[in-house]
Amino acid sequence: MPWYLHLAYRQLFPTGRRFPFFTIISALGVALGVALLVIVMSVMGGFAFEIRHLITDTEGEVQVKARGPITDYPSVVRRIESALRE
Repeated sequence: MPWYLHLAYRQLFPTGRRFPFFTIISALGVALGVALLVIVMSVMGGFAFEIRHLITDTEGEVQVKARGPITDYPSVVRRIESALRE
């Protein structure tokens, strides 16, 4: 048995018969930490999805951009409506 496995075995089972209290507490702490990380990552993933959804909902389906001021906006609206009907 390599020395590092022997050392780990002696730390886990110092008496040789049963699990000591600190081994159980350490294993439960690691399990709790991993479970907490999984839960936090899934919740944050859900928040990211909702934020992306809210951002895309605030923008319109059609965006009209011009290089200058739009002076004859009724004709622009008619052109957009006719293009959307097609």
